[in-house]
Amino acid sequence: MNIIVLKIFLVVTLLMVFARPILIYGRRHPLFSPRQVKALEVTPSTNPIYALWMMVYLLWAFLVILYCFKPESVGWFWKISLLNHDFVKIFAIVTCLGCYLLMALGILHKRKLFTSAVIKGEGPPLVTTGIFRYSRNPVYLSIDIGVLATFLIMPNLLSLLMAGSMIAVIYAQCKDKDKSLQKLYGKEYEKYQEHVGMIFPKVR
Repeated sequence: MNIIVLKIFLVVTLLMVFARPILIYGRRHPLFSPRQVKALEVTPSTNPIYALWMMVYLLWAFLVILYCFKPESVGWFWKISLLNHDFVKIFAIVTCLGCYLLMALGILHKRKLFTSAVIKGEGPPLVTTGIFRYSRNPVYLSIDIGVLATFLIMPNLLSLLMAGSMIAVIYAQCKDKDKSLQKLYGKEYEKYQEHVGMIFPKVR
């Protein structure tokens, strides 16, 4: 498997996860005031959760950068030889492409509805259409897919631990986000919760 292709997919995945808030809310001209964004994203327990998220993300970034400069580093952290095959890596690349598509659909749809609300002078809407009909957090689902793909490209025990930690922290973030959205949208959000899965689609 071409090592350059693997490095490109790893770095792009890493950057997309880092740029997620900027892609959704904008950098120079936020779609909503800081107070409105805070209502959407922050609850009292958020600070330690996001601090933990940053620690795990930095570990992930360290592993990816190390791999880009030293591909043999996979063997430094108890390599899982059973997964170290081209077929697995091809599957990981396809998984990464799914991650990119899912993240793009979620971000573009949310920005479209948020921009429309700003033009109308309204507050941030509860997004329940498009990809959000199947997952309340499709962008977080795409991150889960991305970190699992990272593990398959760099199959060792440390990257497995990193992937598990990322998924656990993302789950905590989603639970935390639910609390603020329940306060913001009330029964409308509770009804949405009943029909749509937090991360993975519900089986109907």
